[in-house]
Amino acid sequence: MAPVTPDGGPTGSTTPDAFAGTVFRAVVDASRDMPWARESGFTDDPGWPSMCRDLWTATLWVGVAPELHDKEREARAADLDVDLLPLRDGARAIAEAPGYRSRGKAVMAVLDELPSGRPLLERLLRAGHAAGLFGEPLVAVVPGGPLRSLLREHLAPDPPSGSRDPPRKRDVPASRPGP
Repeated sequence: MAPVTPDGGPTGSTTPDAFAGTVFRAVVDASRDMPWARESGFTDDPGWPSMCRDLWTATLWVGVAPELHDKEREARAADLDVDLLPLRDGARAIAEAPGYRSRGKAVMAVLDELPSGRPLLERLLRAGHAAGLFGEPLVAVVPGGPLRSLLREHLAPDPPSGSRDPPRKRDVPASRPGP
């Protein structure tokens, strides 16, 4: 799904080549003007219908699909931790030229904006869930260990600072009138 190591750590690269081995393969090929075969025949390579489906899915995933509402696009930008402008520019480019190339370039522009580091996979999982592409994202706390929900973690209110409970409200004595 993302250029990360098996434990979720960064591979150190979010270049187009890094995404070539992920679910964004169609995006990489489309951004390079490399359409998939119109007739797949008996090969293991996916064909044109698969590329179109994968590009449509990717545009929803990263928020550049022209049919999205502004609130959905803003939520996707927040989930991915990127500026909203590349998403709006991508949606406009696709609306003006709705071909496979514009879809690939628009999605790739957003993928290029993703901050690298450990939360890359988590950002993509949250955005994919918000797009309705899959269920609640769960990741292992430690390899082979229990799972934690990225969604519940993301929506939970910030805990109070410090290790103590927040102070309780007390009755405040009324101030006395001045002399």
